[in-house]
This record gives sequence, C-alpha cells and structure tokens, in this order.
Amino acid sequence: MIAAYGTGATVQPYLIVVCPDGKTLDAVYVVIDLFVYRLSSILEGLDVCFKSFFALNSEYPIEAQDIWLLIQKVLYEISSPDPNTLSVKSFMKKLQFTEVEE
Repeated sequence: MIAAYGTGATVQPYLIVVCPDGKTLDAVYVVIDLFVYRLSSILEGLDVCFKSFFALNSEYPIEAQDIWLLIQKVLYEISSPDPNTLSVKSFMKKLQFTEVEE
C-alpha cells in the first residue's frame, strides 16, 4: 500500500487472514486502497474481496490473476473474455468443471 500511496495509483482489493498459530482465526480483513474492512469469516472476506473487483471495475493483480479467474468461473459461474487463461481452463478440466459459455 505504501508504494502506491502518493503516486496516484490505487491498491487493488486484497484479503488479509490473521491466524497466528495456523489453527485459530483471529481476524479477516479486506483492504481496498486506504480502506480496511473487518469481516467475520474467510468466506465472507473472499466474497467481499471478489465482488469489490467487479463493483470497482478493477483488474485482478497479475500475480493472482489465475486464482481469481478460477474463483470467478467455478464459484461464481461468471464468464468473461479473459486474456491468458490456459492454466485456468486446464485446471478446470482436470477438476471436471465445465467452463461457462461466453
């Protein structure tokens, strides 16, 4: 966030899960630019983070593009013209998911 602050760039939505011992969930946050939202569960955080991309007309970060596209297509069944999704399509085929018609 600090790298984007002051440059005019915005921070794309992301999820923070606080689980210090690896077993007990302490907190879930969704960060959107300078705003931090505390949520009650990982699923709620994932849902808010995902829907934020669409509500804000944001692009998925390139580092996480494949996983967000997989979530979009498998969990939300939303189709879109995607740039390079060969790995997502291949993974969906291995899991025996069919892609939603575009």
